[in-house]
Amino acid sequence: MRRQILMGAILACLAGCQGPEDDDDDQTTSQTADPTQTPQDGDGDGYLADGDCNDGDPAIHPDAVETCGDGLDADCDGLTGDGRIQYRDLDGDGWGGPDLVDQCEAMAGYVDQAGDCDDANESAYPGAPEWCDGVDNDCDGIAQDDYQQTYYLDEDRDRYGTTDRPEVDCMPRLDDTSSPYYHWAVLDGDCNDGEVTIHPDADEVCGNGRDEDCSGADQPCQFMVGP
Repeated sequence: MRRQILMGAILACLAGCQGPEDDDDDQTTSQTADPTQTPQDGDGDGYLADGDCNDGDPAIHPDAVETCGDGLDADCDGLTGDGRIQYRDLDGDGWGGPDLVDQCEAMAGYVDQAGDCDDANESAYPGAPEWCDGVDNDCDGIAQDDYQQTYYLDEDRDRYGTTDRPEVDCMPRLDDTSSPYYHWAVLDGDCNDGEVTIHPDADEVCGNGRDEDCSGADQPCQFMVGP
């Protein structure tokens, strides 16, 4: 009887004293990635969804070639079509006015640069030379820039005017025959403004009774006298 009691106590002790199982012993914890949290490449174009603006189309990704006019943002730059902005150039000076179009190909009568302040005047555009014509030629907002120059009446157009007929004004258009300043020069000293071959820079011909170089007198000819 004692033996049975002792054996029962031993079995009870073994059952109650057994420690908890070590679930981590020789076991490796595996974690399964959440596909909703990890960027995926749904269209197989080599770009993950967080950098691909359309992960359902393999032809759309940051390195795709943009096709103008298809209405798609193929290269994910935020623009659809990447059209060519062109400006209408009415006067043909190479600068366009405010009217623009967005086309894939170059259009006749349109240019790529805007800024023409007077698209009906071919002499007015950004960077054009400023003339004394009442027009803002260089599109800087000022007509006839403050440039003062003394000019002399030059009737024979030999680039020398008469000293007694000066006029101070802005830069005239000396090469324009329609300009009222066509017969004006920046150099003076012409002693005969009715003869194009007579001016301070002309070659003097000796002994002809004419003062071609405006030195004040005809140059006498020099002759070599032999021994």
